[in-house]
Amino acid sequence: MLRPLIPPALRKDGLSYHGTVTSVVDETHFKSEQLAGEGDDFFGGPNNLWYVYVARDSAGAGALPQGELQPISNYVSADGEFTHTPFSTALGEGDEILIINEKIVIDYWHILPTRVFDNFDDNSKNTAIWGPDNINGSTTITETGGEVKINNPGTGTAGYSYRPTVKKYGKSLIVEAWIGVTSGESEGDGERCEAYIELYKDEDNYFRFGLYRDTSEAINSRGYVTYNIDGAGESSVDVDNLNIDTIARRYRIIVGEHNVQVSLDNVSNILGSYAFENLDKYEIRLVAGTENNTDVIDIRFDDFSIRQYDEDAREIFGKLESIQGGSESIQNVKNAIDSFIDLAREAASGTLTADGTEQTLIEITANTTPYEFGGGSIKLDNMQEGDTTIIRKYKKIANGDTYDIPFDIITKNGAQQTSLEIERFYNQYGLKITLEQTAGTNRTYKHEWFAAKA
Repeated sequence: MLRPLIPPALRKDGLSYHGTVTSVVDETHFKSEQLAGEGDDFFGGPNNLWYVYVARDSAGAGALPQGELQPISNYVSADGEFTHTPFSTALGEGDEILIINEKIVIDYWHILPTRVFDNFDDNSKNTAIWGPDNINGSTTITETGGEVKINNPGTGTAGYSYRPTVKKYGKSLIVEAWIGVTSGESEGDGERCEAYIELYKDEDNYFRFGLYRDTSEAINSRGYVTYNIDGAGESSVDVDNLNIDTIARRYRIIVGEHNVQVSLDNVSNILGSYAFENLDKYEIRLVAGTENNTDVIDIRFDDFSIRQYDEDAREIFGKLESIQGGSESIQNVKNAIDSFIDLAREAASGTLTADGTEQTLIEITANTTPYEFGGGSIKLDNMQEGDTTIIRKYKKIANGDTYDIPFDIITKNGAQQTSLEIERFYNQYGLKITLEQTAGTNRTYKHEWFAAKA
């Protein structure tokens, strides 16, 4: 019987390596002969983070764990043995894998454009974002002190309550929020609670990620995933049990075309990836509650955001995901990754206090090659009635040229508009964004900018 042709591993130092599983040791260890010989711990360790992505199931039927991603914790060079977090279904001999550096999984998410943000600092519900609260039992929902709080006094009835978004959402998004607990936060106090971000389509399709604590738990606020796919029944996975009592954590859900990933605190900590085709047209909920009416809960949510992939990430991760259908080769994916532009937050980002003159927010001088100015944001929330501010955008279109006539953006009474977005554009010979407050009390403006060079 002819054996299938196995493509060679990509030996070039870079951000991704391709291979196949040649043997499975157990649910957290596999070997790939093609990927041996790179040096011990080359693909693992706390300061050198890599992930294993299952590009294609050996049977070719798209079965799990195809499409899933897990972090690598150790690598033995002599025989190409990898240690990793378990997949939902064990790897099999012949599965095609892609070893991906953290730079691809991590750095990009920090600069994605924000579609929705609410830090709850106005202490009243933003009805453009949130629909009517759903209250159950003796639980209450309040927005005060710069947080959304869901409480139960422990003397009434049990129940879960939630705050849903007005709009429904689809794929290619990152949803995140800080979640903390300030009652039932001590080890052994007997209080139990649950709080999470939920992506809810219907009773047969939902995904939840947040904290969970039962009376038997020695550690509070562990990371917990619960999901239901196509009505197959609810499944739960304890993805992290290293949480610290009384500490709020940032929970993140990354919604791809074919899967959903979760992380805690920072995006280097990818805790799991779950194949999920039908998660679209869902509302997003902030949920907390308890099943015991004697448990006192005080759950806090803060800094809720929804961010959108841009086209560069769509190309790379789209190719990764399309491997599941067999329409792209591993080499095409590798080429896309190697040509990925260096996206970065500009050092000029920060805070500026107006002084009545035209002041520079950011200036990028001539570059040797064309680059993409990724645009940015200017916070206007400090502006009040009577304030007027002019934002000017300049650029040069020839080497040694002077700046062209600026495009002015005039904003008045900033309380009516909390931020201003500057769109991205291409440039080589220089650009400048300035701010001039021409009326009212000089205010302080936060601003951030991004740029990318090939």
